[in-house]
Amino acid sequence: MKIKSPIAINGVSEIFRNFETFFFDLWGVIHNGVRLFPEAITTIQKLKENNKKIVLISNAPRTNYSVKNFLKQLGFDLILIDFLVTSGDLTKEYLIENLEKKFFHLGPDKDKDIFEYKGINLTKNLNEADEIVCTGLENIQDDLTKYENIFKIAIQNEKIFICANPDETVIRGDKLEYCAGYLAKFYKEKGGKVKFYGKPYNEIYEYAKNKVEKKFKKKIINSEILAIGDNLNTDILGAKNYNIRSVFIVSGIHNKLFKNFSLSANKSYDEIKNQDINVDYFQNYLSW
Repeated sequence: MKIKSPIAINGVSEIFRNFETFFFDLWGVIHNGVRLFPEAITTIQKLKENNKKIVLISNAPRTNYSVKNFLKQLGFDLILIDFLVTSGDLTKEYLIENLEKKFFHLGPDKDKDIFEYKGINLTKNLNEADEIVCTGLENIQDDLTKYENIFKIAIQNEKIFICANPDETVIRGDKLEYCAGYLAKFYKEKGGKVKFYGKPYNEIYEYAKNKVEKKFKKKIINSEILAIGDNLNTDILGAKNYNIRSVFIVSGIHNKLFKNFSLSANKSYDEIKNQDINVDYFQNYLSW
């Protein structure tokens, strides 16, 4: 199948009338982990004024409650959105559905809110655990070699690796940080079995769409949904997987791949086509 060339847009105002529901990524689109992007906020405000349905979909390995608090600290007005859905929400649902299992948490303490439910059995002993739940590196400075022995033993004992954030990297301010997806990839390469929650997998999109349908008591058609994100391997691939159209924000996680914000005349876009990742629209930064 031949992939069509992406369409450059100057702003969402050029295409918003074609869609009723908007799925926004957060990191790299709405904020950079340190501050909000003013033009992105204006875009959401304009869509809200036009009675569009707004859902933030994040691969954050924390609950939506935790991410909402973070957004409020950045100055984001939650009245602008209908829902915020996280990969942490879906991971927590899985944990609640499997209370008979023992889980080992691999990740920083700040992500522990996904385990806050009576009956979730969390152990600090990897040998006792049925499965590993990874929310990220224990320390952002960690090297993969720190986890090699742990993973070797876990894989030998056929422990499933639950990845609560499929993103491999994010950019906080101007610094690159590794995420749970980075460790999941390493675990899988070593022969381990991994289960992912979040983008680019259909479950999180279906979860978000169902919430919108219940709130508005209206069936949502996929052709009326637009996903906006900066990660080709999660946001854009996820939109393709779920059969919805997407806007790729070039200035995000892949900004160094695209010279002068050009997709059409760049070797990197040829690589995207080879991966069968379809970009419908693109713009430099999210703007109206």
